[in-house]
Amino acid sequence: MMRYESNDLHGKKVLMLRAVSQNKALFELIERHGGVSLAIPLLSIGEPAEALKQAALALLAEVKSYDWLVFTSQNGVDYTLRYLSLLGIGHEQLPKIAVIGRKTLAYLEDEQLSAHFLPTRFVAETFVVEFAPILTKKDRVLVCKGNLARDHIATTLRAKSIFVDEAIVYENAIPEGADKSLTDLLATQFVDFIVFTSPSTVNHFMQIITRNGLYNRVQNSMMIAIGPVTKLALTEYGLTDVICPEQFTVEGILSKLIKITHKER
Repeated sequence: MMRYESNDLHGKKVLMLRAVSQNKALFELIERHGGVSLAIPLLSIGEPAEALKQAALALLAEVKSYDWLVFTSQNGVDYTLRYLSLLGIGHEQLPKIAVIGRKTLAYLEDEQLSAHFLPTRFVAETFVVEFAPILTKKDRVLVCKGNLARDHIATTLRAKSIFVDEAIVYENAIPEGADKSLTDLLATQFVDFIVFTSPSTVNHFMQIITRNGLYNRVQNSMMIAIGPVTKLALTEYGLTDVICPEQFTVEGILSKLIKITHKER
């Protein structure tokens, strides 16, 4: 493991597009190593539109008819369990569970539930490649996700004649005031690094800077993507100077920030 010095990130400004509470560990590490942590949350999580919520409740009411529940985020776990509680369905009535991501797994375990499947890499493409072989064509799968999540898992499994339903259990939106906060920040100061943790944050970020004519203010900022799917979302907007850590973790991001800073010296 790389050894860090207390001044590795001296003066470097790192903008994270999630709340401090969601990035507390990374915020503390950046500050500890001489950097300046900035936060403007671009994701607000809440219940989906009423029609989508009712559709999700209808699917979850029949959860015992499925062989697998799939969660791709801790929000998916959170809102699914909320709705199951409303329906009076206990943990003992749930099918086997598959998850993507350590945070998702940790949240699941905090809720006294176990995962029966975890991929070797925490991206949908790897998940499907490794998950599909353990399924049979008799299996029924329910994917619980947010409104902006990709449909790669469902589409790929259906192509293999696996039955899949998708429940939209939560919604991603741009928080009130985020547009002005981001515009004011980028208009007044240069940010060395911008950390993106999902394609949703990329989309919201690009909507705001495009609408406010701020593209030139981030052209010289280094973009850090938590994983390959988020990196792809950035490159599709023409942002080619994108770095992706080898490990999709807080430690992986910090290591990448420090390595880049050392190269600049």
